[in-house]
Amino acid sequence: MLHATYRAGHSALAIRAEWLRSACEPARVEHIFAMDSDDSLVALTYDCRRAINAPMMDGPSAVRNWNAAAAVASGDLLFVIADDLHPPKHWDKQLSLLIRNLDPRHVPFALKVSDSDDPTDTLLRHPVVSRAFYSRLGLFSGDLRSMYADDDISLRAFWKAAIIDGRRIHCEHRHPTYRDVQWSESQVRMNRPIEYQHGRELFEQKWTWRERNSARLLVKHRRPLSSRQLCYASARNRLLARLVFYPLRCARAAWSRLKRGRKANGRIIV
Repeated sequence: MLHATYRAGHSALAIRAEWLRSACEPARVEHIFAMDSDDSLVALTYDCRRAINAPMMDGPSAVRNWNAAAAVASGDLLFVIADDLHPPKHWDKQLSLLIRNLDPRHVPFALKVSDSDDPTDTLLRHPVVSRAFYSRLGLFSGDLRSMYADDDISLRAFWKAAIIDGRRIHCEHRHPTYRDVQWSESQVRMNRPIEYQHGRELFEQKWTWRERNSARLLVKHRRPLSSRQLCYASARNRLLARLVFYPLRCARAAWSRLKRGRKANGRIIV
């Protein structure tokens, strides 16, 4: 468990305790705090596994801290969590059942858990990645400080590995976007307009328009997947995205531009 935290104090310790208490086998869970060295939590977590970095004065440090936690982790599955993510009961057993025929040390994949109110959401905000995925493709891109880091890893997982549909695992994401809660200092820093601009520019440089706008199709399954089945399903999803979903999106975009052009000329299309 890669737990990047920012000035959350005892609340971060409570989140850690909640995840371990909700686990079916907490002894198998390796929890790692990742924080800035000027955080008061440093003194409170002397007996915890942790990664500590120098503070960043000009921007958010969550992405860097998650990567630092991943670098010292030893688990076969790496699960990104934060101070505002709350677990379902026996979340670890649910993960194990989803991938029970896959060896995460040898098969690169990411897993999408449910962390929003949108049932069609496929963005990897709190990704779960296999050890093989991390060894081959890393975690978050180091040049993306906050915004678009989740978009980037989602595309990397889709185009270069596979994303397994794990949305039956429902985590409660108590973010101001989804819940009536106050913005934390970390969330304010991460969502500043300058962070959106910085992230979007880098993201668009890394991925083509076609790669960014093709649908991300998750590998869905009712029975346990073998590595061969996962490879086949992910390749099929990429082919479908190229041959079907991408042309459809282009057609919709062209139709939208056409409608806007006709409205500008005084012709209203209903």
